[in-house]
Amino acid sequence: MSMKVYLLPLLASLLVGGYPAIQQAVRAEPVVQAAQSQWEKFSSPEGNFSILMPVKPTQEKQTTGSSSLSLETNLFKASLNSNKATYSVSYTDFPPELAQLPPSFLFDSLSSRFTSDRKLKLIKQQDIKLNEYPGKEFQFEAPGETIITYRAYLVEKRLYQVISETPKSTENASSSDSEKFLNSFQLLK
Repeated sequence: MSMKVYLLPLLASLLVGGYPAIQQAVRAEPVVQAAQSQWEKFSSPEGNFSILMPVKPTQEKQTTGSSSLSLETNLFKASLNSNKATYSVSYTDFPPELAQLPPSFLFDSLSSRFTSDRKLKLIKQQDIKLNEYPGKEFQFEAPGETIITYRAYLVEKRLYQVISETPKSTENASSSDSEKFLNSFQLLK
């Protein structure tokens, strides 16, 4: 129990930084404009995953943590100016002391992060799986009438985060693209 108390601030900084950090990073770079997006498979051998992306994603590394322990997140994102949609996938490798925490602890931390943020209106959350690995899906409405679908998977000592952000006004038109993106996430063999 004392290890959980010690690691909670670091884990909280990763999770608290999760969505807002991704949103800020996505908006900080120029948006890629595509007249007609041609969905293509993107693979990251280092990240051990593949996913369909509407345009070639940009890559960014983010570091969060404390003086005693820091976590590096590898973020891949693709933005479309035509419908203001953003698609992101990231992975973070946990050190052994975090990797041994039960997945339920991680996902409960995510759940409390999203449900306590007054700027986010939770629409739904559910347990999911990626092969035999546990995961959690959240869907919520963010300021600016943006619908965000967020999936997190814990694969051994690695946390994957797969996020689709679409304007509420184009929710029906974008939902098939969002589902295509989210459902295409796979681990490399």
